Amino acid sequence: MRRAVDADEAIRDTASSDDVDRGKPSAEPVELACRLAGVTPEHAVFVGDTVWDMEAATRAGVRAVALLSGGIPHADLERAGADVVYR
Repeated sequence: MRRAVDADEAIRDTASSDDVDRGKPSAEPVELACRLAGVTPEHAVFVGDTVWDMEAATRAGVRAVALLSGGIPHADLERAGADVVYR
């Protein structure tokens, strides 16, 4: 994903399922990412390409942006909570 959005220079920290007790679709990894970035969920955006990404972002109260790059249908991403879906 980092390579796809060409954002390596802007990324200071990362959070993964290895850093939390419960991975996605739990909100825990997204909440950790917000803490690491020093932002509140209302000021964060989560970009992902799976239903689990959208569910985790929504549960954490973060704006969920979906990318159609993982083979998951547009409608499934919307149903999972995506605020917007991009190709």
